[in-house]
Amino acid sequence: MLVMRRTEGMLGQLAAAEPHLIDHETVDPPYVQGPHRSANPEYLIAEGVCTHLGCVPQLTDAEDGRVAMGGWWPGGFICPCHRSGFDYAGRVVMGPPPTNLAIPPHRYVSATKVVIGETPPVT
Repeated sequence: MLVMRRTEGMLGQLAAAEPHLIDHETVDPPYVQGPHRSANPEYLIAEGVCTHLGCVPQLTDAEDGRVAMGGWWPGGFICPCHRSGFDYAGRVVMGPPPTNLAIPPHRYVSATKVVIGETPPVT
C-alpha cells in the first residue's frame, strides 16, 4: 500500500502531467474526487503496484526523473522495469501500464487516522 503526504508543490504539478495522461477509463471510488484522486488532497492512498507487471514504482522527484522520463517530467513514481511513469496522483503518464494505480477502499476516522479496507459511510 502506498500512503504519501503530498506537498503543495506536488499537488501543483498535477496539472503539468495532464497532457500526458494515458488512462482515461479508470473509474475511481465515488468518495475520491478531482485530479488529486483522493478523499483528502493532502494524502495519496493507492495500491503501490504497477498495473503493467506488478512491479513497485519508486517516488522520483522532477529533477531526478527528467533523466529517465524527459524534460516534461513533473515528478511522481517511476517503475524501474519498463520506465513506466505515474504522477503524484497515481495517474499513468508514460509506458505500458494500461491503468492508473488503484485506489483502495479507505475512510478517514479523524484528521490523523485513516482505515484502509473500509469505504466511508454514505451520507
